[in-house]
Amino acid sequence: MTFNWKKTVAAATVAALAAVPALAQEMTLKLGHLANEDNPWHLASVKFGDEL
Repeated sequence: MTFNWKKTVAAATVAALAAVPALAQEMTLKLGHLANEDNPWHLASVKFGDEL
């Protein structure tokens, strides 16, 4: 039995392209904490959300 590189690369390419729509879906992330609005944790969380 010989290993066929062309078929392996073609199969990997098809699998990768099939996965792209799943990765491109819109996603909502939620972050919760117990800090008030003046706390550095809150401020960092807001900054993190802005950067995304």
